[in-house]
Amino acid sequence: MSSRETTLHETLRLDSAKPSDPIDANEIVQQLLPGANSLQSRLRTLDELSKIIQNYPFQHISELWVAVEDLLEAGVPHNARKAAWHFMVACIKGQFEDLGMLRAIFYQAINNHEIWEDFDDKLQALKELTKDGRDVYGFEKNIVRMLAHWIESSFDQAKSTTSLATLSSTPQLILLQKPIPHFDTTMALLINVVRFNFVFFEELEIANLLDLLHTICINAPEDTPHAIVFLDVIVRYGYVPTEGLSTFLKILCLTTVSDLYMDQAWTITNNLMKSHSKHSAIRLLCLNLRLKDESSLSVNQTRVVQGSIRLLQRSVWSSNPIDTLSVSYSTILWSLKSAVEFKSREIDLDIIRSLSVLLQTHHANVGDLEYEIILDILERLSGLVNEKPTGDISTVKPFVFRLGSNSAATTQQQPQSPLRDAYGGLLFHFISLYNDKRITGIAPRLMGLLASLQDHLPEDTMLLLLEYYYSEHQFYPYTPNWLERLHNLVQVSVIRDKRPKVRSKALLVALDVYESSLEFFQEEITTIVFMDVFDSLESETDRALASQVSTLLINATRIASDDLFTRLLDRIVNCIRCTCLIPKPHHLAQPPGPPIACQSLSAAIGIIDLFQHALYDPNGASRVDTFFSLLVGLAVNQSIHKASRLVLLDFLLCLRVDLDHRIFCSSASTIESMTAATEQLLSEETRQDKGGDRPGRTMQASPYVISYLEIASTTSDTLSDETLPAPMVGCAKVILNIPLYMTGVLSILEQERDFEIYSFVIQRLPSQLFNKHLFCNSSEQITRLHSVLVDMTLRDKIPDSLRNLPLSAKRHNIHILAYKVLVILLCYHSKFSTNESHDLVQAFVAGLLRQATCAKICIHALVVCCYELPQSMTKHLSGTVLKLSQIMSTATISVHILEFLSTVARLPMLYSNFVGDDYRRVFGIALKYIQYTHSVAGNAHITPSPSTPSSAVSSPMSPSGAPQAQTSAGARALPQYVLIMAYQVIDVWFMLQRLPERRKYVPYIIRNLLMANEPGKKVDEQTETCLDMLSRYSYANCEPKPKVSLIQQILVGSTNKTGKVVTKTWLLGTSFITVRTAHNVGWAEITTRRASGTASFLLKIENEMFLHSSEELDFSTLPGLLRLQEEAFPIDAVAQQSTGISGISGDNTIDSEQPSEPSQEAESRREEQHLAAVSGFSADGGKSFAKTKMETFVDPSFLFMQLTSYPDLMARETPVLLADDDATNRALGVLDRTPVVDFHKVGVLYVGKGQTKESEILGNTHGSSEYTKFLTGLGSLVRLKNAKIYAGGLDLEMDLDGEYAYSHQDEITQMVFHVATMMPNHAHDVNFDFKKRHIGNDWVTIVFNESGQDYDFGTISGQFNFMTLVVTPVSMAATAAPTAATATTTGSVQPFKNVWFKVLMLRRPDMPEIGPLATPKIISASELARFTRQMALHANIYAQVYFQHLQNSVEYVSNWQERLRQIKRVKERVQSSGAGAGGSGAGAGSGVGGANTTTATGAGAGGATGGSSSSGVGNVGNRGGVGSNLGAPGSSGNYSSVVGGGNQGGGNGGSSIGLGLGLGLGLGSSSSSSTSAFGTANTSGAGGGSGGAASQGQQGSIMSLEPFVDFTRYA
Repeated sequence: MSSRETTLHETLRLDSAKPSDPIDANEIVQQLLPGANSLQSRLRTLDELSKIIQNYPFQHISELWVAVEDLLEAGVPHNARKAAWHFMVACIKGQFEDLGMLRAIFYQAINNHEIWEDFDDKLQALKELTKDGRDVYGFEKNIVRMLAHWIESSFDQAKSTTSLATLSSTPQLILLQKPIPHFDTTMALLINVVRFNFVFFEELEIANLLDLLHTICINAPEDTPHAIVFLDVIVRYGYVPTEGLSTFLKILCLTTVSDLYMDQAWTITNNLMKSHSKHSAIRLLCLNLRLKDESSLSVNQTRVVQGSIRLLQRSVWSSNPIDTLSVSYSTILWSLKSAVEFKSREIDLDIIRSLSVLLQTHHANVGDLEYEIILDILERLSGLVNEKPTGDISTVKPFVFRLGSNSAATTQQQPQSPLRDAYGGLLFHFISLYNDKRITGIAPRLMGLLASLQDHLPEDTMLLLLEYYYSEHQFYPYTPNWLERLHNLVQVSVIRDKRPKVRSKALLVALDVYESSLEFFQEEITTIVFMDVFDSLESETDRALASQVSTLLINATRIASDDLFTRLLDRIVNCIRCTCLIPKPHHLAQPPGPPIACQSLSAAIGIIDLFQHALYDPNGASRVDTFFSLLVGLAVNQSIHKASRLVLLDFLLCLRVDLDHRIFCSSASTIESMTAATEQLLSEETRQDKGGDRPGRTMQASPYVISYLEIASTTSDTLSDETLPAPMVGCAKVILNIPLYMTGVLSILEQERDFEIYSFVIQRLPSQLFNKHLFCNSSEQITRLHSVLVDMTLRDKIPDSLRNLPLSAKRHNIHILAYKVLVILLCYHSKFSTNESHDLVQAFVAGLLRQATCAKICIHALVVCCYELPQSMTKHLSGTVLKLSQIMSTATISVHILEFLSTVARLPMLYSNFVGDDYRRVFGIALKYIQYTHSVAGNAHITPSPSTPSSAVSSPMSPSGAPQAQTSAGARALPQYVLIMAYQVIDVWFMLQRLPERRKYVPYIIRNLLMANEPGKKVDEQTETCLDMLSRYSYANCEPKPKVSLIQQILVGSTNKTGKVVTKTWLLGTSFITVRTAHNVGWAEITTRRASGTASFLLKIENEMFLHSSEELDFSTLPGLLRLQEEAFPIDAVAQQSTGISGISGDNTIDSEQPSEPSQEAESRREEQHLAAVSGFSADGGKSFAKTKMETFVDPSFLFMQLTSYPDLMARETPVLLADDDATNRALGVLDRTPVVDFHKVGVLYVGKGQTKESEILGNTHGSSEYTKFLTGLGSLVRLKNAKIYAGGLDLEMDLDGEYAYSHQDEITQMVFHVATMMPNHAHDVNFDFKKRHIGNDWVTIVFNESGQDYDFGTISGQFNFMTLVVTPVSMAATAAPTAATATTTGSVQPFKNVWFKVLMLRRPDMPEIGPLATPKIISASELARFTRQMALHANIYAQVYFQHLQNSVEYVSNWQERLRQIKRVKERVQSSGAGAGGSGAGAGSGVGGANTTTATGAGAGGATGGSSSSGVGNVGNRGGVGSNLGAPGSSGNYSSVVGGGNQGGGNGGSSIGLGLGLGLGLGSSSSSSTSAFGTANTSGAGGGSGGAASQGQQGSIMSLEPFVDFTRYA
């Protein structure tokens, strides 16, 4: 501690002083006096004393202050003054209770001190002196004035530091740059002083202070919070003096417009309005709204007015108004009305918002007077809202009020304007009240206000205004000047107004007047009111309005007078020719703007509607030609917009005619329907093939408009109310210029630059060309169309306009479209010359080498050409086959190629010019498909077997590498179908050859069949049956099954006339050989049963017997028997012709398990039928597919081949004699009952006019004459009762399924047709189940559809209806079905009326496309039945295969395959039995059989080349036997073999393989060895003997067997 401090401490004796004893201050006064002490010494003493005085009581403190008060003078340094202020504060804090008069001295020192630098020190001293404003005793009279003075001084100080640049231009308004210094601390003290001492202050002081704070709030906004707190203190702890109430409210008004202080200001106002000053406050606030002293308001005054409005609104009609107030709304409203005169947008905005709150919350309490005042305000403000906002330019559209739901829509379209939005919101409230019918008394005035603002009203409000005027009937003809006002309405609200809904409503009002006055003022309204609207249609941007105007234009044109018609039609054409959407050159491009609502499309649809209306209008028929010429001209005009052209072309391509050449449209294309379909039409890929007419309702034919005059002779009988809208008799006819239309189509095909238009026309044209009668008068154009398309396809002459195709278009697509048209042109071949027909066929032939899709179309077309253009097809068939052989590797068309070849085979005229190479190519095509199939099977390691045959593997039609389990039944069935068709092509084309020509193709066929089989594997079943067929038909034209003759019955039959008959059967290779001998006569019958058929030979043993019997038959009677048999046929044939009954040859025991013994008469009849077949006729009247008359010559080789084991090439065992037991008889019986041809059953239905239901269709018992003619072409009429035919389940005994049926057959096929109309209807069978049991189970059905509608695939329900061939007349008019009296079965048929028919195949969804009928084909009546029958045959073959795969089976087995399997099963059973029996011959030998390796020894009767007889020992596997063969001469050498069925013998180095009958002439005895005179050889019988080179080693390639398989080398 310093010495000085020690002295001060000691001087005051603080250590010994008691806390309660005051310290005498006089002891240290001397140290503080000026003069005696330096300033620094005084300050140190004062600083130490300040610390001590706060902790110890003192007396005589005033003496101390007197000693230091000089330190507060102006000349004293600041630190000295600060020390003095610090000492004062220390005295107040430490000696507050003992200050006494010193308190007043301190207050006076504070009040008198004027040094600004010491403001904080004196303010701190005052706070300590008053205890922060709580204790003002002694100076309560002037402390408020002092503080107010300090505040004013601070404000003045702040103003003095503000630069002139920030001074406001408004008088008495200075905006301070920063807060007033010391204002916050001073106001804090002042607020406390007023809060705790308000009662001591005078009202004037408070009022003056309020004025000061008002000034500060204006000039120093940042200090406003302190003023707000002060106002709150006055209201809460005192009251507002009357003199200061106005100022008080102004401060509140200023603060309430600020978002920062709004809530605080309202709290103060709420408290004020609950005081005694509330009414005075309301009055003053209203007065603030009526001040008009100055011409313009300052910012401060504006804010005061705004605040007054807000405070009044919140106090009187807010959602929570002050309950203690009782002020009428009108009082406030009048003040608000006066405030409008300020012409301030800010004030107007608050007025409008306040009124909106009133209507929102208290509209129920608002009366008419208040509504009138509000409307006065709105009317006065309507002029202000019309002013353009700052920055608007003249081109800006008028603003639109944001009213209600419209506010969101318009927010994005125009700048925001709070005043306009608020005004619009207030209008919306009024409109809502009007809609609720709450202000009916002022409705006219409201509508007047809306009318003055119509440029700014949104659509819904404008609609309300228009509806109001409409409800008041302002525009109807009985009102004054209605036409003029209606004209003005359209001009203002439709033409000049750009708001869509407003324009639409105004137009609807005008349209309503138009429609109501149509009968009297149609022409006046159209001319005066709407003509300008029509003129502005080309530049219209509103699509909806443009559509309405377009519709009005169309309707007005429809009923216009002739003078007005021309003017309106010109405007329609101008709309169609609109080029707004066509791209323009860059230098001609228009500046961006609203897009034109182009009505080209609507106008195009409209002119179509006008044309259709004129078709059926008796008074408008004269305009048809005008409309049609315009339609064609506009459709081909390349300057027209593409969408319009597409619609026009779409309609033109839908035009059709009926048989009387009456025009109609294939779909009802009205304005409504076409508008709905336009978008779909334009969005479709134009390259997509529609494949037929557009869907839709078919319209009636026009009775007034025709396409051709010559055939328009219609009698009155055909005119009825059902078909015609008016009688046609006496009506003027208009001949439509169809040649003009076709010329337009040709111009598009030759000159069109737009590929989409081109492709649209060429793909839709085929469906129109189906309607042949439409183009009866267009022969020249059809011929020209033929020339254009033939040049394009055959000579590749593409139009120059299509040289530059779009990237999405390919050249082959054009060819595909062209070929589709050419296909339809086939039905116009009568219009073509011979050369043109040849060119047409040649074009299709050339298309075979194009892309696969194109080639398929051409193949299908060539199928039709085979029937319709046989001469041209005959000329080009050789080249066709050549090209087919070049494209046959294409996988996608293999099935179509084979079907084509199968079809051609049934038309002998076509291949009359064929030579050997042509036939070889046909065989080569089929063989290549077979080879490919087997190669795929080999690569897939699938072994052909009965369980997994080669036909079950993929073919060229198979999906690449896709597992069959993952594909549908249809896809799995297609490869096997292709394979079956390939074998059928071989079979059919082989049998159609002349008999001498057939054998020269055998080596070629056999070689390729062997190449198709995998080396080292067994030959597959289909190849075996094919080889068997070759051996059967190479040397004879015998039917595949014998007929029992009368001679056979007498000689070796079961009649026992010739004694006992002995029957034995041998198994030789894959055939059964049965020999039957008569006991007494020496006649024998040899029957060979093979896979491809059965042959029977009746022969006489010329060697006389040693013991001649006296009971021998007298053979002199045989010539008489033969004569009797020869005469039986013509007699029976005459009888059959007289009854109209015929039968077909076939298996007599198809439908029975065991054959019954036929009577002699029945056998005789069968023999006669057999003779008819041999003569070249089939029993059903059907023809063979051989091109010449069937040769009756039988080559000896035929007999030879039937007695060999061919084609069981690997067989070396002896013929096996089958036991004469039940098992053998059953096996032979089953084989005999297995057909030797393929059977097919097809349903036939007739659909009459208007029929769509199953019951209606099945209930038909007859059809039209065309239908009857069609049936006669399908086959021959057969009497069912006791018929020996394949009937497909039809009853053959009691006529339960009708008396007759139609049947057809050729060499390998039999077809029966289940004709529903020929089956009887039963009264108890309401569901026609008797018919459905046949029709419903037929896989393929032919439907002759004359209903006039498309046939639905599922009309006839059934599980097995896989495919349906629909035959439809190409014209719309259907011939009436004949009566039951005329529909007889005698075959009397009227001539065809419908010359051409459309044939289409419907199939299940999972079935692939087969045949040419996936797209409809047009076939002439003369060829319809043949064509349809052939297509049904192919479809049924596929259906058979498909059904097997549908049942999860691996293959379809043909009848030939089934017969082969039956023979093999017997063979396997015999070989596995382990027991064999040797045949006993006529000699002395006997046969010894053993179980395993029994050895049989026999003597061979044949001689070797050397002339020596040979004998041998044979080991027959597990079966022993003794026998001898009548062997053929063997060849010399070490080892040689001849294919045959005998045992191998050996002798003197030579061997022979017997080819004889194996009659078992056993001569030797059982032995295990032979003498030296005999040669020894072993033959293995397991699975076929091996001999010759096979005994030396393993079997070689199967191709090494070709010399043996080729039976032409030795037969």
